[in-house]
Amino acid sequence: MKRSAPRTQKAVQLIQQHFRRPLDVAELAGAVAMSPSHFAHTFREVAGLVPMHFLRITRLDEARVLLAGGRRPGEVAALTGFDSAAHFTREFKRRYGAPPAQYARQLASQQAQSI
Repeated sequence: MKRSAPRTQKAVQLIQQHFRRPLDVAELAGAVAMSPSHFAHTFREVAGLVPMHFLRITRLDEARVLLAGGRRPGEVAALTGFDSAAHFTREFKRRYGAPPAQYARQLASQQAQSI
């Protein structure tokens, strides 16, 4: 295992614990005692994607859970750390193929049919 893997794992944990607030590479790098450029390179090498992409995926995965729980898209955007509902909608649609409101309606319809 690479020496940097434990630091990358710590950064992953930090992202998973604090994804609701603004995070950037410099802050994450500082938390694991690495320079921002070295951290970004190492994170990608170990985790397979850049830190901000991992953060976005973490936020979007939580957004799906919140939408499934009946939360409204605007509320979900705020709860998952997106800076605007429009940015959240754009990223959600890019990842899951449908805007959050449509995704929530489809999910509600599927749940109603299974009852």
